[in-house]
Amino acid sequence: MPSVIRIATGSVIKEHITLPVPQPAVDFGGAGLRAWTASIIGSEFETWDMQPGPEVSRRVDVCSMREVKDKAIGTALCVSLLEHVRLPWRASRELHRVLKPGGLIIVTVPFKHDYHKAPDDYWRFSPMGLRVLFEPFTNEVAGWINKGGADVGAYFIGRKADH
Repeated sequence: MPSVIRIATGSVIKEHITLPVPQPAVDFGGAGLRAWTASIIGSEFETWDMQPGPEVSRRVDVCSMREVKDKAIGTALCVSLLEHVRLPWRASRELHRVLKPGGLIIVTVPFKHDYHKAPDDYWRFSPMGLRVLFEPFTNEVAGWINKGGADVGAYFIGRKADH
């Protein structure tokens, strides 16, 4: 059963994207959440993570994806990932590099959340912070994820320019 924050996150994403998402789609850091991710973006996606696992298709570091070709991905989904990334500005650059022109990026992060080590917990971002971090993308929408009247997370949904 998804947590209340996951349900709120899923609702925000569903409200702002149109299926089907551009392919191939990759869920970065979503190991163990395949059913939840499929309920949001459909079943056609791979999970890439730094840690091995039964749902992990490819082991990658989102900050340094040397083995991934430029313009190889249609959709990048990063749900509750960036707070665990030591150098999120590098991750943003790498995600921009590997996305195809017109590719979709979906980012959600906790804002009011307890420290949660997995393996570490470094950051909290507001919608404005996500806009700055993902400036190279066209900003389709950024805002707060609300649960019970409180802003508990932030999201950014954008596209890579067509040129």
